[in-house]
Amino acid sequence: MSDKEFLTSKELSERWRLSGQTLANWRAARTGPSFIRISNRVRYPIAAIIAFEQQQQQINQQPS
Repeated sequence: MSDKEFLTSKELSERWRLSGQTLANWRAARTGPSFIRISNRVRYPIAAIIAFEQQQQQINQQPS
């Protein structure tokens, strides 16, 4: 893991192997990890990404 505090949409889409459009759709729907917008740039805090990944892992591990 790098020492970066934030990832760009491109970096996150590469990490998760998703399209940038999927992340944009999630932002519009207010789902997915929290993000910040600085001017017209979107950044995802690493802590929020990790928390979202852990939350998804727990959801996927629950018995059906």
